[in-house]
Amino acid sequence: MYKLCRDYVKKNILFILMIIICFVLGVIYVNQSARDIVFMDFWRNGKQLIPAVMEKKCTFQTFWSATGGQRNFLQMFLLALNIRFLKLNCMWEVYGGICVLILSIILVYIVWGKMIDNIEIEQKNIIKQILFLPVIFSITNLNQWEILSLQFSFAFMLRIFSFLLIFAVLNQGLKKNIYSPKLFGKIGVFAGLVICFLSQLYFPAMLFSVVTIFLLRMFGGVSADKIKEFFCFFIPCIVAVFYYFYNIETSSITGGIVSLWDTLKSGEFFMGLLYMLVGSMIPQTTIEKMNMPQITEIGFVLLGIVVIAIVLYFVLRIYEYSYFPLILIMYGLISIPIIIYGRVNTFSLYYLTSSRYVCETTLIWVGCTLIFAFTIINNSKWILKIITGVLITVITIIIFSTDLKEFRIAPYRGFYKEELLSTLKEFDESEIDDDTLSLFQAPVDIVREVIILMKKYHLNVYK
Repeated sequence: MYKLCRDYVKKNILFILMIIICFVLGVIYVNQSARDIVFMDFWRNGKQLIPAVMEKKCTFQTFWSATGGQRNFLQMFLLALNIRFLKLNCMWEVYGGICVLILSIILVYIVWGKMIDNIEIEQKNIIKQILFLPVIFSITNLNQWEILSLQFSFAFMLRIFSFLLIFAVLNQGLKKNIYSPKLFGKIGVFAGLVICFLSQLYFPAMLFSVVTIFLLRMFGGVSADKIKEFFCFFIPCIVAVFYYFYNIETSSITGGIVSLWDTLKSGEFFMGLLYMLVGSMIPQTTIEKMNMPQITEIGFVLLGIVVIAIVLYFVLRIYEYSYFPLILIMYGLISIPIIIYGRVNTFSLYYLTSSRYVCETTLIWVGCTLIFAFTIINNSKWILKIITGVLITVITIIIFSTDLKEFRIAPYRGFYKEELLSTLKEFDESEIDDDTLSLFQAPVDIVREVIILMKKYHLNVYK
């Protein structure tokens, strides 16, 4: 066992160093930008959970309740545990998010290793690790700072990791070409649990991207075995979807579909796609200084890079080695209309560039960098190596420059939250005006009510 571990470390020492650096930088970033303070949706969640938890009146329905068609049982359950045992400490989930992000890097690296297992080149081990560096930049993209530096981090990163795990195991099962309905059934049950308990409304993107891969596989020939495997996976998922939507408010869903259709007819939807591609790599603070033509031009360039990656995937028959990169691209692209749908009633192109959506759209660039890296390793045509080398470098430089900018801004995000902490510590809730309370990014009446609850039960800043 020791020898195996020593050999693995020796073969993957560069990757291990990258992981250590990512973890250290992640912790430094969190220390600079995050503070132990309630923010955004957690005020609403706190209003619901604090009395129930402290008076020991929690039921399954307490955690299962939905807001705007979204359920997040895990996030609510973790918050309840936090209130009960940690006095509403908002930092452990932020550090937990960094840890899960590291696990996501390791998982994708394992898949990347399996992609190039059967390729014979000189210095394969070192090349494999060097070419994975742009993938790491895409996964750890600090343009997702809004989630990484807030209490959402652990639940969001665990959801992304769960989706990646579903994609990775499905990819492995599909590539083995061994009839195994039991395996696909188990993955389907796991996916169903993820849908119910931590997916919110992001699961349609996961399901549609998996459907795409199953269909791609069937182009090689439809068989009874492939159809059985398809249904073994999707039957538990469909049951989970029905359970998720059971007894949920649907009026907002219906209205959103109508509004989404209106944006399709007006052309705003396509503009939203371009804006979200730009927002996935470029900070909103930079985008706000641009005009619409500039944003659109950059959006077209980024869309062109995605199209090139997809074309290469099919032309070079990369699907014979792995479905994983395409699943990631499809997930990110399908997430865009879902996010637009979710915000369509308050539609703003600029709002779509928010950092909170980058957790989904950055997977587009993870998929693209995997395709470009694979092309560099597995193609003998130098023109393709040069083109993909340039494209993967462009993606890396943009994300790296974004990371540098975010590291410079991070202390100011911390100062902003410290000011809010001082506000809570120094003033009675009746003396804090609405403008100040609005800085917590939640309805002021809810913030005021939860401050009273936190004082009553000695939580968070009042513990």
